Amino acid sequence: MRLFVSPFAPENVMVDGGSLRLIDFDDAGFGWHLFELVTALIFLCDEDYFDSAEAALIEGYRKHRSLTDEDLELLPLF
Repeated sequence: MRLFVSPFAPENVMVDGGSLRLIDFDDAGFGWHLFELVTALIFLCDEDYFDSAEAALIEGYRKHRSLTDEDLELLPLF
């Protein structure tokens, strides 16, 4: 099983045939990176796969941006 984790709320990612379409961009923009990560994770908190989704999001984020372990210690505060 492959997990798709995006910085968008799951209900704002729509499948259109073989493509994904993003809607509702009022939350899209530049902000503090930890808030952006929480925005992607908040809707998954009660899911069985939350830990896997969180790990995948962090791994993907770190491929493109700096994210220290000290930053991640603050994540639960959000």
